Amino acid sequence: MTNRAASRSDLWAKAWKALASDRLLLLWLGLLALAALAALWFPQAPRSAYQQDGGAESWLALVRPQLGRPADTWFALGFLTIARSAWLRLFLAGAALTLLLRAFDAAQRLTGFTSITRPAATHQQITATEAAAALGIVGSQLERKLRYKIMDEPDHRLVAYRPLAQIGSLGVMLGGLIIIAGWLWTETTGWEVAELRLTEDMPAAIAPSNQTLSLGLFEVQWGSDDTPTTAWAELVLQDDNAIATGQVDLSKAWHWQGITFRLTAVGPAIQVEGQGADGESLFLQTAAHRPPAKAITLLLPPEGGPRSFAAPDEGVVVQMETESAGDSPQIQLRIYQGQKGELVRDQVIDQEASIALENSNLTFNVIPYAQINASYTPGRSPLIAGVALVLASALFSLGYQSRQLEVTALAQEENTELTFAAGRQSDLAWLVALAGCLDSKKVRDSDGNEK
Repeated sequence: MTNRAASRSDLWAKAWKALASDRLLLLWLGLLALAALAALWFPQAPRSAYQQDGGAESWLALVRPQLGRPADTWFALGFLTIARSAWLRLFLAGAALTLLLRAFDAAQRLTGFTSITRPAATHQQITATEAAAALGIVGSQLERKLRYKIMDEPDHRLVAYRPLAQIGSLGVMLGGLIIIAGWLWTETTGWEVAELRLTEDMPAAIAPSNQTLSLGLFEVQWGSDDTPTTAWAELVLQDDNAIATGQVDLSKAWHWQGITFRLTAVGPAIQVEGQGADGESLFLQTAAHRPPAKAITLLLPPEGGPRSFAAPDEGVVVQMETESAGDSPQIQLRIYQGQKGELVRDQVIDQEASIALENSNLTFNVIPYAQINASYTPGRSPLIAGVALVLASALFSLGYQSRQLEVTALAQEENTELTFAAGRQSDLAWLVALAGCLDSKKVRDSDGNEK
């Protein structure tokens, strides 16, 4: 029974040592690095693609011409959705387990509940009284002046190590665990809405959070190339329980309860109304499947391309496109009328304009709109805290390295000779300086007598 228990204990110790080893940690980190490189090499499905039914398949259809025939294979293997792949979570789980075991070991060394690896040494028979006195003096100096923890061993030797040096290792391991937990939290419950286009009279619904985002004050200054030099917006976020306001510009985001709002683009929008011959409002329609309205707002996206609408009762079709000229957005209007769709007006506008047609009148007003990116990242704070903890712990480890040494006392005829041994070859230079500091050849007791 004793042999079986000892065998199980040895097996458990070997398994623990293997799972917490440097090699396994380097393996996990290497696999995660390869995953990061693959994410840079292959296009990745945005998180917003998973916020709607069929979004991932629609995105795959867009990148399939770029990747060719292997696109579906890469997608099935997870190379196009690395952040959501099962094998990336396996790598993260393995790294988390190794970090957790190493953090436990570091905590045990910090509290002194475990032994340390001792340098091997050969000892000879010595006089107990002389050796004990010498070791006591050396141990007292190491403990009092250098803050080492002393472990007395048989055969007139002691082992000293820095317990506080484990704080650095423990902090790095815990920081890594916090980073993994924060990232998984965000990937599991986070969401992103890439394009919310707002004008002052046109809010947008944020489907994942059941909230509504609208635009309050909005100021834009345009450059000579039709791009905004400065843009500032006040956002109003509303749900069933509360209303919150925040400010964004082209370089500053608004963070609210884990949701980040960014102003990603600014473009021109056109408000249109129409009147008939008797002053009645015309019904305008932007697409065949949409119901007509008396007033419409059309956005001209930053990527360009024409937009159009119709006044069916008047047989009028209007096509609009951004014109690159001037120090503010200018809109090229082409108005077609009649059964044959003849071009009756070709005009450029940059602000409010009223255009008279046969038996009708159209009023245009050019206003700016804001394109907002909204993303919910609940693990953002843990990620920042984890990175800060890792950096601080790494700096601490560089400035206060983990060292351990063994001191053996050998009593001779007139004095006691002390032998120092370090746990690492890299500590030899430090040992030479320490031996000189403690006068390792001849140690004096508290009365000044040589030992």
